[in-house]
Amino acid sequence: MFCARCGTEHPETANFCMNCGTPFRGAGAPVFSRRPQWEYRDLVIPLEASARVFMDFPEEARQRFQEVVQEHIARVAGEGWEADGPTDFDTLKAAGQIEEVRHRRFGHLTVYGSVTVRLRRPLEA
Repeated sequence: MFCARCGTEHPETANFCMNCGTPFRGAGAPVFSRRPQWEYRDLVIPLEASARVFMDFPEEARQRFQEVVQEHIARVAGEGWEADGPTDFDTLKAAGQIEEVRHRRFGHLTVYGSVTVRLRRPLEA
């Protein structure tokens, strides 16, 4: 069987997905037994942006963040990849997809090191 959330294949006796943790048994458990329609991968985008910039200039920083993310997604779009969900700063930060690095040298400055965006593309039949 395949996980409905991430498409990972598992034996029929599995109770949950070993990749994303989605339960296979119980109320509302999304499971399907046919081949998944999508292929997934993560795209890690380097940022090296100070968290202070996002506090001092929130609109400009979020706009530039979106531009950088869209540039990287556009590079892989030719291979059929597309974002598998929202790609805005606030959603990705809330989901823990933005890596935060603390630098003691600069007064405990927090830097956003990278962002991970989940991509998908249709599988060929």
